[in-house]
Amino acid sequence: MRYIGIDPGLTGAFAILADDGLVNVWDMPIMPNGKGKAKIKNQVNPASLAGTIRACVGHDEVIAYMEMVSSMPKDAQSIAFSLGDSVGVMRGVLATLGIPLHLVRAKEWKRHFKLLQCGKDYSRTVAQQLFPSAPLELKKHHGRAEALLIAKYGSMQP
Repeated sequence: MRYIGIDPGLTGAFAILADDGLVNVWDMPIMPNGKGKAKIKNQVNPASLAGTIRACVGHDEVIAYMEMVSSMPKDAQSIAFSLGDSVGVMRGVLATLGIPLHLVRAKEWKRHFKLLQCGKDYSRTVAQQLFPSAPLELKKHHGRAEALLIAKYGSMQP
């Protein structure tokens, strides 16, 4: 069995855990978002995302867990649209690959790891303890850390 954890968004990541403890984690693959005066310069690359997932899961049974996100009242419309687009791409890729998806509220998985009221860097610390070989050296790897923790949380669900 393999578990995919997804921290959606352009600075997010996705991770794949296997029952044998194998850990693979990637930054969200992005590509340019057209030309001109676009406020959001990039978008998730669905072909790259699908290819990576397909290559890593093979014919194993797979289930995905993605953080349920929504825009914040202070977010600009372009940011909210970009986040929604990223979530839609993830859902489409997983559906095309036949991988069931469960949406998880941040409060759920963060409560499990005692991360409520903690900053993103603390997520990285917890993930480094659970997955010492994972590439989480830099502060900017908080998306990778959260994807790993979401996958781990998913692997523990009945």
